[in-house]
Amino acid sequence: MSTTALTSNEAFVEAHVQKHLKRAEAGQVEKAEMTIVNKAVHSAGGELAVFEMVARGMTKRRMLELLNISSDAFDRWVKKSTERAATYSRAREAGADALADETLQIADEAEPQTAQVAKLRIEARKWLAGKMNPAVYGEKAGTTVNLSLGDMALDTLRKRPASVVIDV
Repeated sequence: MSTTALTSNEAFVEAHVQKHLKRAEAGQVEKAEMTIVNKAVHSAGGELAVFEMVARGMTKRRMLELLNISSDAFDRWVKKSTERAATYSRAREAGADALADETLQIADEAEPQTAQVAKLRIEARKWLAGKMNPAVYGEKAGTTVNLSLGDMALDTLRKRPASVVIDV
């Protein structure tokens, strides 16, 4: 065997080893990240307490700031368990309901001087509720019907018998 073939073989083996090391390192990073998320969730009172924050209408961003964790890490943590993902989804739906309730309170408490600010706050909550629970609060796609009256009139005129005379 030539030294070139050995060098090529060695390069292949080295690349294969590096690939496995990177995978192992990525696994360790993910494990460490999940440990951080688990500790943050535990320190906040556990999974149910965290999901209760969402169910009360707290934004994900605000919750993540309180927990001091990244959005990506939180999303991976939620997706690690189908039960946890389902609970989070229900919490988001409840959070949308809480935001919708909040819009009524804002409207009821608005004064003529604060009407524009109240309207902005309501619109922001309506938008967020639509994102958190699109089935209930999202934009409803309406049915669009296009009629061309010109075409309908021409079709009607074409169907008239020739014996009908219109006196103008």
